[in-house]
Amino acid sequence: MKSSACGVNSRHRLGADDGTRGRNYQGGSSYYGSGSSYRSSNGRASELLPYLSPRCAELNDAIRTAPARGVHGDLLYQLQNEYRDRCSDEDAMARKRLYEQRSADRQAQSEAREVGLAQRQLSEREQAQCAELLRILAGRRKRLAELTPGEQGDLQRSESAYNQRCGR
Repeated sequence: MKSSACGVNSRHRLGADDGTRGRNYQGGSSYYGSGSSYRSSNGRASELLPYLSPRCAELNDAIRTAPARGVHGDLLYQLQNEYRDRCSDEDAMARKRLYEQRSADRQAQSEAREVGLAQRQLSEREQAQCAELLRILAGRRKRLAELTPGEQGDLQRSESAYNQRCGR
């Protein structure tokens, strides 16, 4: 059996001796790979990977890539058993942490949407108030000749307040 670095046409065997020890297979790459990112069977990077130890991530990747490397049958079954034996608790914790992270992300997105909605509503309310002030000012300007000096002073203060508040 070759003991060279894992690679194309290298031979692998598992460390467990369950009667199948020593059975070789031809693989395209090591299941203790080069640290490349894990990709699930649908081609997307696994979201669990950041939550798994390097050893469990390698086993997970080995199982995922086994069919593409020509690994089937007993060896794939051994990989699955090894993952289950060594990583089941870690896998469960990783799934829990991923669920919690997704939940926190959803909560943050929901809060951001609520803040955005509140800001839009405030802006719309301010625009409506400005439009109403402008309507009132326009009505007072039409009656400018009829206004008393005190009312004319109020009109000037209202126009100044409108200009400050509404920026027009």
